[in-house]
Amino acid sequence: MAGYWGRRRAQRAALAHAAHREAQVRTAADIAISRAWRRTAKEPACEPSSSETVLVADVLFIAWEHFRIEASREEAAAVLRQRFPLRAGPLGLATDAFDESPCER
Repeated sequence: MAGYWGRRRAQRAALAHAAHREAQVRTAADIAISRAWRRTAKEPACEPSSSETVLVADVLFIAWEHFRIEASREEAAAVLRQRFPLRAGPLGLATDAFDESPCER
């Protein structure tokens, strides 16, 4: 019986770890979007054609910088595709997360 409860405890720990890691990658995407928005806010308003781009590489860098997480490009792009419409909205930001190009930037 002790083996059963040990396995259950290990399963719960693995699920909690995965959920925590996913939340950290999501936070990295939010930070990347916020940084791009702040850069846009500092630019003069007379240049509407220049929009900041939130790169998948930015999310990967921030995930490592803040949380020491090595996320895959696909994982970071998926999270950025999910968070971008919610966080960027009508801010005039762009992202490469929707590009289907297999090469990394």
